[in-house]
Amino acid sequence: MAKFFTVRYFLAGLILLTALLLAGYVINRLLSASAEQVVNLVRPEADLAMQTIHYTETHDGERVWSLQADSAAHDLKSGQTLVENIRMTVFDLRNGDILITAKTGNLDLQKRQVRLVGDVIVKTGLGQTLTADDLLFVDADRAVRTKGPVVVVAPDYRVTGVGLTYEIDTRRMQLFKQVKAEFIGRIAVP
Repeated sequence: MAKFFTVRYFLAGLILLTALLLAGYVINRLLSASAEQVVNLVRPEADLAMQTIHYTETHDGERVWSLQADSAAHDLKSGQTLVENIRMTVFDLRNGDILITAKTGNLDLQKRQVRLVGDVIVKTGLGQTLTADDLLFVDADRAVRTKGPVVVVAPDYRVTGVGLTYEIDTRRMQLFKQVKAEFIGRIAVP
């Protein structure tokens, strides 16, 4: 009878040891996965994937614009970076900073452009709010553009239209088609 218990304990110990070794091997393989394997699991089409990105463009040591996003996936071949949940600031000392938010976007550092897509909201320091489905920020021109529908709301007016160019430094706004304007309050007409 004692021999039976000894064999039984030996087999149970052997099974337990095998299970522990197998669990250790699996955990070690998961923890020692290379960065390339982890990136490919997150975004297989991306050459580089990041979570929580903060990029600031400068000219002559001065901040020009800044972009923050919850995630980014960069493709080295195209030079494009897909970003999600964007918060962007365009710095303007004279008229106040412009804040832009969007669901997704495409950052092209070679062209110094940001394409913003999905619930795009632009807020100026002058109390204007611009909403659009998509918008292109062009750093070289210091302007935002869209061919789609836009709504611009300010304390004393509301303008809708299709197609827009907004020059940041001069605050000049041009709408191209189907423009409707509503002025609120008293207006002096010459």
